[in-house]
Amino acid sequence: TYEALTPELVGARRGFVLSKHIGLAAVSERLSQLGLDISGDALSLIVSRLKELGDSGKSLTDADLLAVSESVLSKKIERPIEILDMRAVSSRRSPASASVSLRIHGKLAEASASGVGPLDATIAAVQKALHGIEDTSNISLVYYHVTAITGGTNSLVDTRIDLTDGKTTIVSRNIGPDVVQSAVDAMIDGVNRFLVRGEK
Repeated sequence: TYEALTPELVGARRGFVLSKHIGLAAVSERLSQLGLDISGDALSLIVSRLKELGDSGKSLTDADLLAVSESVLSKKIERPIEILDMRAVSSRRSPASASVSLRIHGKLAEASASGVGPLDATIAAVQKALHGIEDTSNISLVYYHVTAITGGTNSLVDTRIDLTDGKTTIVSRNIGPDVVQSAVDAMIDGVNRFLVRGEK
């Protein structure tokens, strides 16, 4: 009732716009078109993450949808460690500093640290908080790589962190719009996998 011409008549086709207003059915349909069959809680979490990105003013693309979907599907693990809050400050005149607040096996752990940059300082603060409750001294970071998935300073970044306990290496990835937060989330996910594996 509102289209004088169909999209096909002029060589185009109808599609869904990825935005903060998108719903479950539209995301499910687009994922299906991209060859992914995702439903249930995973689909709900993907939609929630897309809405968060849309609320931040991010223009969403299929690359963002695929990146978020991959991140959600790879994060279905138990989480003995949960990040409650973190803050990083960087200055040209002094070393960067960071503070973090974690919940580790239900216990609150807070720590502060400094570093050569906001990421280094935040990782150091996380390690300091962890060592206060959980012995993770045998787990070390051996590889870190970050890639911008889409263009622009507000693009999603794909962060990969490899952790080892001397016997096994665990590769952890995280997708997000914040470089520091994405790296910390990837690190915590990796440590969680070591702890869950040890408990099992």
